[in-house]
This record gives sequence, structure tokens and C-alpha cells, in this order.
Amino acid sequence: MKEKAVSNARNTQSHNSFRQFLGGNLLWALLPVVFLLSSCDVSTGDEGINSRTATLNASNSIVDNPQNNQLSISQKKLLVLINTARSQTQVCGEFGEMPAVQTLSWNFLLESSASNTVDDMASGDYFAHINPLTLENGAARISAVGYAYQRWGENLDAGYATPETAITALLESDTHCRILMRPYWKEVAWFRRDTPEHGTYSVLGAQHFGREQ
Repeated sequence: MKEKAVSNARNTQSHNSFRQFLGGNLLWALLPVVFLLSSCDVSTGDEGINSRTATLNASNSIVDNPQNNQLSISQKKLLVLINTARSQTQVCGEFGEMPAVQTLSWNFLLESSASNTVDDMASGDYFAHINPLTLENGAARISAVGYAYQRWGENLDAGYATPETAITALLESDTHCRILMRPYWKEVAWFRRDTPEHGTYSVLGAQHFGREQ
């Protein structure tokens, strides 16, 4: 598959500070390597709501979950990247300015569903929110691990050597940025691994966002 770049130039203060957090000019020099995100046209995330549950008001309070103390160094790094982005106002392209929102807690069930998503894409040699053979989507994979969601969301990344380059690309994509900045999420997990078995991408990743019933 031909590599395609996604580069929406933004000169906002929040993006400048986030670039500094990720490593400044050195990081941006690395971005052109592979700049691909999942979608129908390589830039769409996926999310949904369980219509059987009542809509709850989102809170901007900080989530402090002791479970985060159980994380490995790599898990903490991924969580910090997500929460650092959410702690700042972001401009999500056509969706406009999204204000800073509450930080999220890591959820191990969502990590399992994200891991299953990456494994499924790697073994099936595809890159999409829906398995082209089974038609299984993120909602099905999240439910399968026992996470009873009220709302769910999924961002996918492919080909990025580091999570820093991946999170920057997600923020530069309108839909991915909006999903990452949704105020109603409470929990998240992000799974990434090398995927030598995949025919196109050497690294695949999946972010799963959730709010339980």
C-alpha cells in the first residue's frame, strides 16, 4: 500500500507546547516515515453508544485511580501521552477547538480488547475498524472481553515506530483528535506491538476508550 501523509499545519499554543513535550524538532523530522491512520480514507476513528443505557453528564474532574499504580513503565508512558494531550486545548480541524478534559485511568479489559484488535489485524493482514471477513468491530471486541460499555471509542495507528509519533499523528487528524478529546471517556488502553506477520505494516496500534454502564 502506498504511504500517505496527513499533515494539517496548526500554529496554536497548545500544539506548540505538546510538540515540545514530545521532543521538539527531532520528533517532527521523524514523522514522514509512515503517517497512516485507520479509516475509510486513512483518517477516521470509530465510536459508539449503548442505546440501552442513560446518557450521563461528563465531568471535567481529574480521575485518580490507584489501578494506574499497577502499570508497567511502557503502559504508564502510553497513558501519560494520552492524558497530556487531553490536559491541553486541542484544535481538531473541522471540529474546531476542543477544550482540555479530565485525565483517564488505564483499564486492563480495554487493553485486552485493544490487544485482540491488533492481533486480529496482524493475522488477518488488514487495517480497518471492521474485520472484512467476520465483520466484527470495536464494539464487539470490547464486549467480548467483558467490558460493559455505555460508550466506546477506537483509534488505530499503523507504521509508527514510536508512540510519540503516533499520538502526534492522531492529534493532526480531525476525527482521531475529536475521539481522543471526548469529555465522556473515563478509561482507556493503548496497545502497540511489532507486527512482522502483517503484509504492509511493521507496527500496529489500537486505542480503546470507554465509559462503563
